[in-house]
Amino acid sequence: MAYNELAYDYNPSYRIGFYGVDEVTKEKIEEFLGETFFTFYDGDGLVNDDLLDMPDLIISGENIDIEKLTDILTASRASLIKVASKSKEELNSSGVFAINDDEEFMLMIETTINTAVFTNALKIRDMLEGMDLNDKISTLLLLMQKKDPYTVRHSQNVSQYAEMMSKELGLSDERTERIKLGGLLHDIGKICLTDSILFNTTPKLAEDKMKIMQVHTSLGTILLPDELESLKDMVALHHERLDGSGYPYGLSAEDLLDDVRIISVADTYDAMTTERSYQKAMSEDEAMAVLDKLADTSKPKLDIRIVRALKEALRKEKQASLIVEGRSR
Repeated sequence: MAYNELAYDYNPSYRIGFYGVDEVTKEKIEEFLGETFFTFYDGDGLVNDDLLDMPDLIISGENIDIEKLTDILTASRASLIKVASKSKEELNSSGVFAINDDEEFMLMIETTINTAVFTNALKIRDMLEGMDLNDKISTLLLLMQKKDPYTVRHSQNVSQYAEMMSKELGLSDERTERIKLGGLLHDIGKICLTDSILFNTTPKLAEDKMKIMQVHTSLGTILLPDELESLKDMVALHHERLDGSGYPYGLSAEDLLDDVRIISVADTYDAMTTERSYQKAMSEDEAMAVLDKLADTSKPKLDIRIVRALKEALRKEKQASLIVEGRSR
């Protein structure tokens, strides 16, 4: 099968089954997870001979047949979360994790989703094995196009801005090409995120979902082919900030190379100048004013040299386009 067919056939999913769970609890779980990414099963729907239809995780209620449930767990190799206050000792003795309160339950769900998205990343990495580098890159971009066309457009823009800044800063052609590719692949980890996280319609994710969104930087380093090890910092660290306020590690200026700083500025600028369901696009001047505020301060988040390089590169591009436009009249 050709790499592009593999990409379009791949459908990352993490199936969650319900067994003896009341409707109120189900609705709460579905609201938290988002229904668009997960396949939900009920009661007897879990019991069949086709392991492909078995869930990865079973959430069970209080009134269950433990012997029957154990058979399902053995057959499907699923893990289980028990939402109940009864039979906790009995369940724990059989290797089942039992929880009692909403806070503990949601924490376990968050952990489960994180496990799921990392599993998806490993599946994709396995799929890339044996391909040449160009096919690996094309496959990752096809997967992203299938998952979220916006992120592909955003990544193309970031790549273009990163190239412009690199040239403005006088970097070598080889380094400029590397940074350009880093911009194109900086968000590949988002391939593995659930729809409810990725397709958020509010300007700010709830804290619990934001933690999951932030995992995309680590997921990206898993997906990154070994041949592109030199891009790893750009993928992993583009949300770090010079003052230590970024993620995932809270690194500060001394730990962040110019390659990463360039991607951070390009990423921030394009995010502000792109129309989203929850925000109107800023004009170039408005976005540059925000970048200046983030960079030209005693505790900068972004590198002022890089911001000025972007500003100058955009000025030159606009000037060149006016010249071309004037000649065409």
